[in-house]
Amino acid sequence: MRPTTRKQASKRAEVAVRRHKALELKIAGHSDRAIARMLDVDVSTAHRDVKNVLEAMAREHAEEAANLRALLNIRYEELFHAYYDQAVGGDVEATKIVVGIMERVAKINGVIPKEPLITIDQRAIHLTQGEVTFSIEAASGNYLNGNGPDGNVPETQSLPETTGGDILG
Repeated sequence: MRPTTRKQASKRAEVAVRRHKALELKIAGHSDRAIARMLDVDVSTAHRDVKNVLEAMAREHAEEAANLRALLNIRYEELFHAYYDQAVGGDVEATKIVVGIMERVAKINGVIPKEPLITIDQRAIHLTQGEVTFSIEAASGNYLNGNGPDGNVPETQSLPETTGGDILG
């Protein structure tokens, strides 16, 4: 690696000070937009500054966080054992406590994601007359916003009607 020049070192120090100031402002309750205005940077820069400082702090304190998580797990386990038999025996309050402990343990250990793993978008349509045509390509997003092979969503074509009700014949 090449040695850092004074100018580069000065710029890094300036960025570090700005990032920590952005974090202080975020802690004080300011929005990214307000932070950007106060520090005379883009909103995306203000957001990224806060994110970078928090990530660096998380890396720096990962061992302490792991130790705290282990301590919390031990404490929760003690509480869990104290109420478990009562919960299994039908005690409603004990059951609520046990379920709450299980949820907290799952959260601190990262078992419960911050965002859903899947998203379901279900829409219903009720027709009394007319036809509905379903295009698998359009539904899968292949032709979303006119992005088909030729830039247009192709016309759908009706399936031939069957007669006699025999699918195989």
